Amino acid sequence: MWWAKASLVDGLGASPRPADLRALLDSLGQDLEAFSAVAYEAARRWPRVALAVLLPRADDAALDHLLAADGFVFEKQTPVPSKLVYVPEPLEVRAAVGGTQLIARGPAPDGLIEAVLRAAGPAITELTISHDAMTATSEPAWAQLDRGALRELTLHGRNVVAAGSLLRGANALSTLRVDHVALAAATLPPLLRQLELEGGDLVRVPLVQALAAHSPRLVHVSVHAEVDADGMRALATLPQLRELYAWRSRCGDAGARAIAAAPVLSELALTSADLGDDGAAALASMRGLRRLWLSRNRIGARGAATIAQMTGLDDLALDGNQLDDAGVRALAPLRGLSKLSVKDNPFRDADAVLAALRHTAAAVEVEDDPYDFGGIM
Repeated sequence: MWWAKASLVDGLGASPRPADLRALLDSLGQDLEAFSAVAYEAARRWPRVALAVLLPRADDAALDHLLAADGFVFEKQTPVPSKLVYVPEPLEVRAAVGGTQLIARGPAPDGLIEAVLRAAGPAITELTISHDAMTATSEPAWAQLDRGALRELTLHGRNVVAAGSLLRGANALSTLRVDHVALAAATLPPLLRQLELEGGDLVRVPLVQALAAHSPRLVHVSVHAEVDADGMRALATLPQLRELYAWRSRCGDAGARAIAAAPVLSELALTSADLGDDGAAALASMRGLRRLWLSRNRIGARGAATIAQMTGLDDLALDGNQLDDAGVRALAPLRGLSKLSVKDNPFRDADAVLAALRHTAAAVEVEDDPYDFGGIM
């Protein structure tokens, strides 16, 4: 349990230096539960030391000011396996592996953003800005941010302005999450590895088509918006793309044929994509796929028969398609899956379907509750 791992701070002595606490946290980077437990216990015992770790450029006066600020309170709830430490509403300053995470949820009191950013310097490696935390009025304050150290950036809400200004100079950024924030392709960092886009009309087709040119090292892309066949064709040119989650893309069979050319894709989700049997047949040619989620499409028996030829699959979801009893039985040749889900299809006899599929996967979902066959194949 995490509280047992909190005793690791005992080795720091009664009055540890910030550098010693930082070194202990960094040594636990691969054990997030231990990391969280130590961060929590250290902040409980030595709040000033913990704050000095989070904001390493803060002098004594700055630490005194921040510890006394209205709403700046120690977060006392038990930790979760990620980050925690202080909550100065509406800012949160938390311990992160190898740095500091800053979360801005709304307008901050005058001077607070500048004070935190100056005190943190290059320590801020993860940043989340939501809603009206960054407006035209507060944008100058964010100029204090050292963008060169950022590894993760999350932007939520249509009220966030100047997303491009945050990305300029963020050359080490590896993860970018954008939710209902307009974004120009030219601002995408070249070393980006993970990109998550949501926002309907704000996810522009040119942005998706430009990914290979601006962020060619992408490994994971998640898009919650319409992406047409041309967009899928552009995504297929990303040479290192291994995971693509496209929700509500409406790309159709042409989009499936386009993405089938992706060279190293191992996980693919095309839900609500208007795929039929021809699209399923195109995807069946992707022998490197391990996980395939095609829920809420138009796939029937013919498409299921082609998918059943994919011998490398580990996880398959075909919920909400057009699989009748014959269509589900067409999946029976599959073997070795850990999970197969065919919920919300028009088959009539769930028991017969279950019997037909019992050797395909360790767990088969034909209704809301999965049937676990204990690994029998």
